[in-house]
Amino acid sequence: MASPSNPGFVTGQVPTAAQWNSYFTAKADYNGDGSFATLEVSGASVLTGSLTANGAVSGSGITALFASPPAIGGTTPAAAVFTDLTVGANTATQAQIYIDAAATDTRALYWLTAGNGRWALNLDNVAESGSNAGADFQIQRYNDAGTVIDTPFTITRSTGVSTASSIVVTGATTLGNGSANYLVITGNTSGNSPYITATGSDAAIDVVILPKTGGALITNNFTAHDISTLGFASTNYLVINGAATGNGPTISAAGGDTNIALVLTPKGTGAVTIGGGGAFSAGGIVSQNINNQVTSYALSGSENPQIFQSIVNALSGSTTNTDVYLNSIVVTSDSLAAAGGVSAMQVFEIFGGATATGGRTSLNIGLLQTATTGNTSGTPYYTALDVSSTAEANDNGTSSTYQGNVFAAAFTASLKTGATYFQELVGLEIDIDAESGSSAGSKIGIQVVQLPTDVVSASLANTAIQIVGKSSGTASGWAYAYSVGGANGIWPMASSGTTVLFGAVPTSLGGNAYAATYGVKIDNVAIANGAFVSSGFVVTGTGAAYSNLPTATITTTTGTTLTAAQVVGAAIFRSGPTAVFTDTTDTATNIVAAIPGATVNASWKLRYVNRDASTCTIAGGTGVTISGTATVAASTWRDFICTITNTATPAVTMTSAGSGTAT
Repeated sequence: MASPSNPGFVTGQVPTAAQWNSYFTAKADYNGDGSFATLEVSGASVLTGSLTANGAVSGSGITALFASPPAIGGTTPAAAVFTDLTVGANTATQAQIYIDAAATDTRALYWLTAGNGRWALNLDNVAESGSNAGADFQIQRYNDAGTVIDTPFTITRSTGVSTASSIVVTGATTLGNGSANYLVITGNTSGNSPYITATGSDAAIDVVILPKTGGALITNNFTAHDISTLGFASTNYLVINGAATGNGPTISAAGGDTNIALVLTPKGTGAVTIGGGGAFSAGGIVSQNINNQVTSYALSGSENPQIFQSIVNALSGSTTNTDVYLNSIVVTSDSLAAAGGVSAMQVFEIFGGATATGGRTSLNIGLLQTATTGNTSGTPYYTALDVSSTAEANDNGTSSTYQGNVFAAAFTASLKTGATYFQELVGLEIDIDAESGSSAGSKIGIQVVQLPTDVVSASLANTAIQIVGKSSGTASGWAYAYSVGGANGIWPMASSGTTVLFGAVPTSLGGNAYAATYGVKIDNVAIANGAFVSSGFVVTGTGAAYSNLPTATITTTTGTTLTAAQVVGAAIFRSGPTAVFTDTTDTATNIVAAIPGATVNASWKLRYVNRDASTCTIAGGTGVTISGTATVAASTWRDFICTITNTATPAVTMTSAGSGTAT
């Protein structure tokens, strides 16, 4: 600063106006042209008041001002306000600013707007208790009112660890560069993902993320393109491998143990869900940890839980595979020594108790066609359950001792001790339902089909349907081996149906001729009453056959009409007339109608017994022809063989077949 001018004051003399102006101008460092003189410091100075500079602060003395370090304001600093402050110069060997205070005091640089804080660069006031504790470096941010919002960035002095509340990387940022191997975080342009890369001196470098003991690694969305390791700090851990195009990524168990299970454990009653439209396949052992099973499930409202659920919402496209399995359990090799046998899949439910209501189905299988398919030729089969059991090797059997039993399906319905008063015990029920508006070429309840490759007959039994009892124990025995109709259902046959039919419709499929040695054969069974019993005839166990048709007794005193029901019966006993009389048969139309399923050449024997003292003549009604002797003498009988000769235009012929004395 320029030396002040001397106003030329004289002791005891009042200064003139010119002397005062000269004095104040010099004190204000005013240049007289609207500018002020530059502040110059030529040596060490101590400023105890406020230092305000409206122009530049410069000069050789400014270095000494901040050297070693001098205090601005002395031991009790006051505010120092600068418009511009330059420390050092390009030619200086070093330039330094020192901020010194006690450990419990905050040491900071502040940025303000109109007197309100915006940012602060400071050391905290935590006591420095040793081991490099305290004096952590902080960057703090302030709100518009000048109040601290938070500390978004901290460097801990004792560890050197940097903590940032949020980091946005637009270029490339290096973390841990002081080590041989470190991370590079790289931002990216719009439409491209940022990434974290391991780099360093090693050829192969893992990226390891370790939560603190007991903590977990949580990601919002995780994608693995290469190899990722989860839980590496443990003995056993997970490895996630990405894969090239056309190959699926894998999650593998790895670690120190020889055999390591892969456990997926949902929380509470949550489920493990496998999504996507692909198939689920298992190359190892898939099991449920017994300690994590769903031990209870309480339902409410209309809830329908799916403990295990596999849903394919849309299956489309095309495939050349012969069979497509949406869910598959395949055991490709089984050499297990199991005394009780092995089941590839078990579905089992245990239920009971006063609150258990409604029926139960252990396994429910359904197949539903909702629209016309693209099958325009051939005969596709829509099968809800396809079961097969196949053997391809000998099972230690010989020509004299057979060994092994192959069952495609075995059904057991059992009532144990204490299970009393059940209405039904049914081993297998097959329900058929062709509803109104549908149509089918064949409707078959049970069909046993020999495959074209079935060319070997069995040596012990070769039976399409067999009803037997177990060899051990004492079975109660069936009341009926085969029953049409029963106590728990209505009569199933149509009025024009046939309960047993052999050779129903000859086909053009080839195969064996329509021939059999026996129609029905009964061997090794002692028949107490009739081998065949019907309302029309009886065949005894010894083979004797006799009519079991109804008989009729007529006592009218004059000739009468023999009704169709009487004609198709076994015998007519006649009495009443006192003179010669004539009985006339019903019409052929009524007689044919009285025989269900009547066919041409169907015949039966009718015995007419005349117990009267007068001769009777049998006359035929419309369509009925009497062949041979038509008279029946008093107290004699005559047999007639009745034969249906036409059903389109009903016609019946009654042929005399002998007579005898009535008793």
